[in-house]
Amino acid sequence: MAASLGQAPCSVTQIVEGLERLGMVARTGDPEDRRRKTVSVTETGRTVLRAAEEAGTHILRQYFGRLEPQQLATLDTLLAHLDIALTGGKTG
Repeated sequence: MAASLGQAPCSVTQIVEGLERLGMVARTGDPEDRRRKTVSVTETGRTVLRAAEEAGTHILRQYFGRLEPQQLATLDTLLAHLDIALTGGKTG
C-alpha cells in the first residue's frame, strides 16, 4: 500500500491506524502471514467519502462552473501536460 501511495510504510501505518480509530476503515489479519493486513473501508468511511466527494464537486463547480467549454478544454490540456511533467508520464 505504501509503495502504491508513494509514502513511507510507517506513515501509511499511522494514517490507517488513525482512520481505524475513527471507524472509517477496518483491518483484518492474514491467517498465513501475521505481518500482512487487509484494510477495508467501513460504512462510516463510505459515508465520509461520499460527503467529501460531494463537497469537492460543489467546490469545483463553484470555481470552474463559470468557464466556457473551450476554456475548460484548455485547462484540461494544461493540467495533462503538467501531470506528465511532474510524473514523467508514469501512471497509477
